[in-house]
Amino acid sequence: MSAFLLLSVLMLLGAVLAVVVPLVHAQTKSDADPKDRSFNLGGALSAVIVVPAIALGLYAKLTSWEWDSDSESPHAASSTDTGARPSASASGSSMPSVEELLPGLRERLEREPNDLNGWRILGRSYATLNRYAESIQAYKRAYELTGGQDADVLAEYAEAMILADRTSLMGEAGDLVEQALSLNSDNPKALYFGGMKAYFSEDKVTARARLSRVLAMSPPEGIAQTIENLIAEIDGAGVSSPVTASVDEPAAGIRLSLSVAPELASRLSASSPLFVFARQAGVSSGPPLAVVRRQAGELPLTMQLTDRDAMLPGTKLSSFESLQFVARVSFGGTPQAQSGDLFGERQYSSIEGGDISLVIDKVVP
Repeated sequence: MSAFLLLSVLMLLGAVLAVVVPLVHAQTKSDADPKDRSFNLGGALSAVIVVPAIALGLYAKLTSWEWDSDSESPHAASSTDTGARPSASASGSSMPSVEELLPGLRERLEREPNDLNGWRILGRSYATLNRYAESIQAYKRAYELTGGQDADVLAEYAEAMILADRTSLMGEAGDLVEQALSLNSDNPKALYFGGMKAYFSEDKVTARARLSRVLAMSPPEGIAQTIENLIAEIDGAGVSSPVTASVDEPAAGIRLSLSVAPELASRLSASSPLFVFARQAGVSSGPPLAVVRRQAGELPLTMQLTDRDAMLPGTKLSSFESLQFVARVSFGGTPQAQSGDLFGERQYSSIEGGDISLVIDKVVP
């Protein structure tokens, strides 16, 4: 542990010096403008104080290392060891929390708006605190600074959007993922989300290829298990998982007949996406339980929604007694409703059962 701490301190000092030395050098230049000198000195002092504080705060927030343990691994203690010591997060340390450190970082970024790594740290910190809207804004700035040409930033930006709204994977976030993969086809985060996007788009060949590559990178256990289940489902291995539910199971399948009202038919564009959402009845906020994407040019059409259309493994449409189905023609191309989109909605009760006839007969104001 002592060697780990020494190495960590040395690396942190190196990071600080990399920022401070150029600023101090500019401070001592004879031709430097007095205002620039003051700014450089302030930046140097800010780096000395803020960088270590943010780094230590984030580590204390995210680490699983048992600080008092003599073990060489954060996970080496046996689950049956009753003498296990508490981790830093539970030890009552007086170290400032990530939330307490964020205002200082935000203030510094207002003075130095071109600090790419600062915006990424801010976005990651907000995501850790489940403050997804603020995380998205931080990553948006990082995206602007890189001109959309950094695969890591694109993947992180997309992840923040997906955490805020899972349906964005089939819209703007999904587009960012594809852009990230075009820049770096081995980016693990982009591969994972790209694989999930392909899976929900019924492109099982692409989904399997991408998810298999992520699996080969030894992801965390929970993600690895999800990927293994999906690949097994794609291969027809029949794993014991909700994603393997058969479309022929009556309890898991709901038949939808979709059409458009005659007075709105002239507004359709054949190439516009048609999104079909399933929500728990009475719950209007949050991500839907399932999303299927088709084309408006396919209307009228009949489709079957099953447990396999759920947004994430573990969610089963058949477990809900009442559902609300919404079909929307999106002229903007995204799952989010925009003014002028056409939509229709219909309630469903598993007790009553039967097929559903859903007519697209309304316009989003």
